[in-house]
Amino acid sequence: MESIVHRYPDRQAMARAAAAMVAERAAAAVAGCGTCHLALAGGSTPETLYRLLAASPWRETLPWKRMRFFWGDERLVGPDHPDSNFRMAWDAMLRSAPVTAAQLHPVPVAAGAPAEVAVRYGEILEKYARHRCRGQSLLFDLVLLGMGKDGHTASLFPGDRCGLPATATVIAVDGRAASPPLPRVTLTLAALGQCRDVVFLIAGREKTELLERMLADGNLQGYPAGMVRPRGRIDWLLAESE
Repeated sequence: MESIVHRYPDRQAMARAAAAMVAERAAAAVAGCGTCHLALAGGSTPETLYRLLAASPWRETLPWKRMRFFWGDERLVGPDHPDSNFRMAWDAMLRSAPVTAAQLHPVPVAAGAPAEVAVRYGEILEKYARHRCRGQSLLFDLVLLGMGKDGHTASLFPGDRCGLPATATVIAVDGRAASPPLPRVTLTLAALGQCRDVVFLIAGREKTELLERMLADGNLQGYPAGMVRPRGRIDWLLAESE
């Protein structure tokens, strides 16, 4: 696995670089496999990126019709709720992008209790995300992720069920220690290990300094973000200012 760190002065510069990476990886996936399966990050950091992708010139560049969209994690609230990761991606990008509802695979938050939602989303991933590309069985061609001030990523928090069996691709977490403190469903490290590439978007001095310490010390195991192991490469995009 290749791991590359990129540094930018602010979130806007980081988003521009990320847009170019997404366009490049999507085009490569479509050229090699006929499709691109992209897992989206939630939270506030990727919103700038999503708005860029939905506007020129990236709107005309991405192979939208050959893409499918999934979510790395979701708060168990309705799709119109302000805390919904689906709503953020929809408002910022998907509502104005040239995609159809059949290309969108959000977490089925209304499927029942959190554990039932996790099972159902795992089934959706096997049905719509699982594909063969260049001899490999993949879930995603590219995953966008963020990192919290405690080193969490998606909704995988330090000490919270990270050592799951390799067969578990989606789990429910109670989210009481998260912000906002809501129950959630998240991809596991096993699922993230079944992707080709990962792009992390990390903004703010506290987060970037944590990552710098993690990489300098080589001590990644205590932090879920540092335990992600895709089959291709990780790009760490760091913006010192929010």
